[in-house]
Amino acid sequence: MVSKHIGSNIDYVVMDEEEKGKVKDKKLFWKRGFGFIDFIELI
Repeated sequence: MVSKHIGSNIDYVVMDEEEKGKVKDKKLFWKRGFGFIDFIELI
């Protein structure tokens, strides 16, 4: 897993090829207090 910090409480997470099959969308966001959320939920 590759994680890149992009803000005070949100990390952008890109799943690697092995992990990608385990989740519906390979691009997820980690938000403190909420856990992993879909990018669509941030909009």
